[in-house]
Amino acid sequence: MTTIQPFPSIEKALKTVIEMSYPEANGHVGGDLQTVPADGSIYVWLGLVPGGGVNDQTSGQWTIDVDVFARDYNSAMMHASGIEAKLLASPHRTDEIIIDSVFQNQSPTERPWDDDSVYRVGATYVLTARRRGV
Repeated sequence: MTTIQPFPSIEKALKTVIEMSYPEANGHVGGDLQTVPADGSIYVWLGLVPGGGVNDQTSGQWTIDVDVFARDYNSAMMHASGIEAKLLASPHRTDEIIIDSVFQNQSPTERPWDDDSVYRVGATYVLTARRRGV
């Protein structure tokens, strides 16, 4: 009898896709809101929307927030739009997951943030993904 392992992390797969397809974000993608750019770099935050998807251990659909933090609005919007273009050009493949489709739920727009010296531009996407080999 084969035991099906839990579905691989969709956040990890999306992080890999963004870092591979958008070099400016390489090393600056994660889920920690305490990591905002102190220099001219950007930070890309990935957040799984609670209740935003289902999976059956082999495939599923998820809703993900992708927020770009930067020191100026134009930079944040430029990078959010660049990442969006790469995500919407699905399918994407990682070692464990194939992201078959990406749909935009909310386009990149400025979102509130407590620190006035940091700009936050975010968008929401719906991903359909499956394990590789399924």
